[in-house]
Amino acid sequence: MKKSRVTIRDVAAAAGVSTTTVSAALSGHGRLPEGTRIRVRAVAEKLQYKPSLSAQNLPSGRTGVILAAIASPGAALTATFDVDYFVQVLSSAADAAAQRGVVLALVPLLSANAQHPNIPSDGVIIVDPVPEFPLLREAVSRHLPLVTAGRATGVDVAFVDSNFSEVVPEGLNFLRASGATAPALLTSESSASYVHDCTTAYLAWCADHEVSPRICSIAGALTEEAARVAATRLLADTKPPDAFFATLDRLALGAYAALRSRDLPLDGRVLSLGDSRSLETDTVRISAIDLSPAAIGAACVEVLLDVINQQAGPTEVIIPGRLIARTTGAAGATT
Repeated sequence: MKKSRVTIRDVAAAAGVSTTTVSAALSGHGRLPEGTRIRVRAVAEKLQYKPSLSAQNLPSGRTGVILAAIASPGAALTATFDVDYFVQVLSSAADAAAQRGVVLALVPLLSANAQHPNIPSDGVIIVDPVPEFPLLREAVSRHLPLVTAGRATGVDVAFVDSNFSEVVPEGLNFLRASGATAPALLTSESSASYVHDCTTAYLAWCADHEVSPRICSIAGALTEEAARVAATRLLADTKPPDAFFATLDRLALGAYAALRSRDLPLDGRVLSLGDSRSLETDTVRISAIDLSPAAIGAACVEVLLDVINQQAGPTEVIIPGRLIARTTGAAGATT
């Protein structure tokens, strides 16, 4: 019968020492004679012993686990993971954590909305934090190591964010260069910082260009159909917009459908905050601002580990976005 994985007890028995001595010898911690340390390591190598995560973290008292949550109270889990941005942020964070010998555990939305999950961990990453999110409030009150993807309004914690004050005007200038004179902002009622930042930048751009601002905030589920209905309503006004800046790819798709149903110009008339595969298909080509979600996820892990290890490092990291211009008649050009 094949023997199971070699354990720390097997190494201790073969070396004639305690498991505590094995742990200290392999981790480099503790006061051990150098000869003992060398002998234990040689035995471990001979037995092909690979320390478990808990064994590696035993000397420091850490778990080797960090939690990640999406601050979307009330949202359906399946709907949330239809958003490419969230998928890429969390996938990249999990990969970055694994490369540092740490496990990233995703907090189910229902648990996150109720209270801090009963999962031992060393720190927390919260994506798109909102003030009312219970996990955010509890992490702050318990002084847990915490990093957010997007600023957490009203609390002083480390964060990774995008340069909205720069990329939003750049995107609006792109719409203007494409022939639009009255772009509308299609967004949500979320209290997340990106909504505030995009709205602020949009209003400033409108003031600079003497454009009457048109903002439509969609309540409830942010579906393509809800955006299509909202955009269609705006297009029926006496002074309708001729382009849309949408803060989510689904909203951009809805605005695109509304323009197309009225046979209005499409090229350079819809811009999505955040890119996704759905924005470039055989029938749809929608320009986007790529927020580099993979870089955001990886940066969140690096900043959080600095906080956990109490190392001096940046507590505010800005990841620049980039404009991806697409047309209906040709492959998209990246700027």
